[in-house]
Amino acid sequence: MLNFNDVAIRRGPRLLFSGATFSLFRGEKVAITGENGSGKSSLLCLVQGELQPDAGTFEMPAQLAIAHVSQELVASERAALEFVIDGDPELRAIERAIESTTADAHSGDAGIRLGELYARYTAAGGYDARSRAGRLMHGLGFASDDETRTVREFSGGWRVRLNVAQALMCRSDLLLLDEPTNHLDLDAILWLETWLRTRIAATTPPSKSSVRRNLPSKPRYFRGSSARSSTWSPLSNASVRRRVRRARHKAA
Repeated sequence: MLNFNDVAIRRGPRLLFSGATFSLFRGEKVAITGENGSGKSSLLCLVQGELQPDAGTFEMPAQLAIAHVSQELVASERAALEFVIDGDPELRAIERAIESTTADAHSGDAGIRLGELYARYTAAGGYDARSRAGRLMHGLGFASDDETRTVREFSGGWRVRLNVAQALMCRSDLLLLDEPTNHLDLDAILWLETWLRTRIAATTPPSKSSVRRNLPSKPRYFRGSSARSSTWSPLSNASVRRRVRRARHKAA
């Protein structure tokens, strides 16, 4: 659970928002809307631990695995498919441990250790990691031949798509998407929407809390107001539907 209690954030002397008070529970889907400069990205930076509130308090469970779309457009020589798989740091750590243990095979307990590591590798989905990464790339518009191309070979817009695929590859407790549809065409946007619905349905476990809660099945929306009032308020479902209809009309 994420708890925001009367949170305020400033950037220099400017107050981005204040009075943000709400709680988010496991399995909830939340959208944040607002004008440019109303603090949407700063709120996500707060969750990632990159910012501290200037007022109020923010609490979240320790060791929460968070995935987010990197804003850095890396120009590396790494193959695109391997770059996407790098989004699962636990899997990569297991692979390195297997390689290290295999190199030290003369050790007396190496066999037992390898057995344990391969069990973890199986549980982490290691054997189908490359096919999963390939499906993510394909859904975001990449061709099969793109899997072996280096990241450096892609334009900035396609590197953004690689960053999105890398974030989706992460087996996270919390997925943060800051304007993920930038540089995506309509087909990729529709695929991403379907993937998110499927992923949330497949990975949301029952609550382990002793207090059972009936969580809402529909997403919640929060709107950041202009800098003049600097407050946050929930959006009604009707308001959200009107905004979606206007956006679809403009895209048509």
